[in-house]
Amino acid sequence: MRPKALSAVVIVFVLLTAVNCFSQQTDVTQFAAFGGYSYLSTPSLNLAQRGFDGDFGYNYNSWLTLGFDFSTFTGHSSIVPSDLNSATQAKLVPYLPYLPPGFGVPYNSSVQTYEGGPQFNYRHFKYVTLFARPALGALHANFTTTSDNPLV
Repeated sequence: MRPKALSAVVIVFVLLTAVNCFSQQTDVTQFAAFGGYSYLSTPSLNLAQRGFDGDFGYNYNSWLTLGFDFSTFTGHSSIVPSDLNSATQAKLVPYLPYLPPGFGVPYNSSVQTYEGGPQFNYRHFKYVTLFARPALGALHANFTTTSDNPLV
């Protein structure tokens, strides 16, 4: 077989097999669940929180899923006067000379997020599902100081 003919056969073979590679996803289960490690960072407060994220969905049909998501995070850091807004810093000006250098108030933080709503799936590809998830959510945060410093 001549090189040009061989090249043409290889190209036709590759094009025909590519059509099969992008077949539509057929195995859509009724329920979907996910759980795993999650990380939330707030650089402005030097706060890194680690936690868990869980997701549950009911596949109403192949293109619509109704779902709920829950996350919980915990972490700790210290807040220093420079982290505060300018109005609060202005109130602290008379006390700043009495604070030791690098003074900060340690605190613990916990955050929970809740989110729910529909998910619209595009399952045209076999190994990838594209989706859009317009949803409503809420966030609950709790910060507790942990200092035994009498200045706090």
